[in-house]
Amino acid sequence: MAKEFSADHLINVEETTSEERIQIVKDLTHGRGADVVIDVRGIPTALVEGLEMLGNGGVLLERGICGHGTVPISPHRHILARTSASWEWQGNRLRLLPALRLMERYGQWVPLQ
Repeated sequence: MAKEFSADHLINVEETTSEERIQIVKDLTHGRGADVVIDVRGIPTALVEGLEMLGNGGVLLERGICGHGTVPISPHRHILARTSASWEWQGNRLRLLPALRLMERYGQWVPLQ
């Protein structure tokens, strides 16, 4: 089915480990990581695997988690460190300009009062 949607590369999850799949993605992207990861597997561990495959500034579309279970994630390693180099502390606030620009461009938002 992925080929029908024009996938350039396929990885068989039954023939590879999570570590191998992450490395394949890193190799295909010259170490950068994926720009977009879409998880529809329904396995909680796939969330962490997808986060590990992402490059900086990448987007994870999570539509798979429907099962029970928990998985450990590191908010800094898996989320904050990948958002962009623009996340910097300035005094007591984070610079959120890139995120706000995306919100302004692609959706409506209302600032908190």
